[in-house]
Amino acid sequence: MNATVLAHAVDRVSQAVQPLVKETGHSVYPYTFGGTVFLVGYENRVHVVSSRHALNLDALTPLCIFVRDGSRQRIPLTSVHYAQPGLISDDYADIALIKVDMPAARRKHARRATLIDLDRSMPDWALYRDTTRFVVLGFPDDLSLVDYEQGVIQNQRCVLHGRYAGPASARYVHSLQVQSGALTTFSGFSGGPVFSWIQRLGFRPQLSLCGVAIQGSVTSGLIHFIESSILMNALEVWGPR
Repeated sequence: MNATVLAHAVDRVSQAVQPLVKETGHSVYPYTFGGTVFLVGYENRVHVVSSRHALNLDALTPLCIFVRDGSRQRIPLTSVHYAQPGLISDDYADIALIKVDMPAARRKHARRATLIDLDRSMPDWALYRDTTRFVVLGFPDDLSLVDYEQGVIQNQRCVLHGRYAGPASARYVHSLQVQSGALTTFSGFSGGPVFSWIQRLGFRPQLSLCGVAIQGSVTSGLIHFIESSILMNALEVWGPR
């Protein structure tokens, strides 16, 4: 029963998690991808969250963030914000925050996008980290394909289940021991959301956003993530108009 309830909860937020698609500027192969994004709502604004390293900062290209699965309608974006790698090299700074053009989004189809509501109260995941289940959502490279002849982008969202494995070497970064299944690499999960499934006596079970996935290894079975407090700090610094 708990597994079914968890699956339904994950399914409800899954549309907020989309592949990171980038335009190349080449007519033969116009798109490429390699990462995950998720949409959050906070203080009446919408932002797209991903990892800094997935954006390829040396040659930042136009991004295509789609409204939902099966749609090629894009969410209008305005700017990308991140800590400069030369100034801050720690893993905990590996977050990118992409602002959504709110007036354009309200006028267009983007208003139908699914958001992870950060204004909603969530339990402190750290209090339950040793006893709760964790899930990571993302679009692994193993299940992503661009068919240039047919002009089709094929992505498959994947859900990884795991347990807390402890803090990582960098500040504010943690590790999960996850089940990789048939995946040969965790590449593509960077930028995806990490949730814990918190069950408390007298409360309904609830997904709590723990942070942003940044790297992992199938060999070790570990995925690392930046805790959500860093994301909230980024929203406070870069989120205002």
